[in-house]
Amino acid sequence: MKISTYLFFLALLLTFQSFGQDIEEKTEFILNSDQVLEVDKRDKETKGTRYVNTKFYYGNIAGSNKNVLFKFDALLGEVEVKVDEKSSVYITKKLGTKVTFLNNAYQVFKNEEGNLTYYLTSKNCNKYCLLIKENKKLDEAVIPQNGYEKYKPPTFSKTKETFYVTFDGENAKKIPTKKKLFYKFFGEQEKAVKSFMKKNKLKRKKKEDLEKIIIFYSNL
Repeated sequence: MKISTYLFFLALLLTFQSFGQDIEEKTEFILNSDQVLEVDKRDKETKGTRYVNTKFYYGNIAGSNKNVLFKFDALLGEVEVKVDEKSSVYITKKLGTKVTFLNNAYQVFKNEEGNLTYYLTSKNCNKYCLLIKENKKLDEAVIPQNGYEKYKPPTFSKTKETFYVTFDGENAKKIPTKKKLFYKFFGEQEKAVKSFMKKNKLKRKKKEDLEKIIIFYSNL
């Protein structure tokens, strides 16, 4: 009986030694191997959000009497509509597609390259309107190259808004930011716009002022 017990514990000890040795050999192989084996246990969830609104808003799709819950994906430039608790879809993008909410709307216009694009505008936008292009980008993760650097996860960041205008309710034209090009943008009404801006102390890069300029221009 004593011999059997001794043999059992001896076999158990050899098993643990063999297991430990196997782990050490595999670890040593990884450390000395020419191949790179990356086992990253850090949280890889991206920081920030690709959406302008983090929660779903109630909105109304043009031509429909039903309200929908939606978010605007500023990374892809798409309107995402909630279907149920587990799923959502991007609505089909067509010229004139419009989702209104509060006093604003995401509406599809044709950009200068001929692509259909969503812009933020007023819900009453018809022919002459200021359009805002909202964008986000995904910054790649920063992997530490030494012990002094810190890991930075991939992060969504907002890029500067760009302003556009529509003069026909269908096409979007980018508003120049440089002073000379800005005034020339209004063609024959260049002097009138310049005088109006000077008189009312309006700035060409400020949203509220641009809206006033466009209203003035539309009445010339």
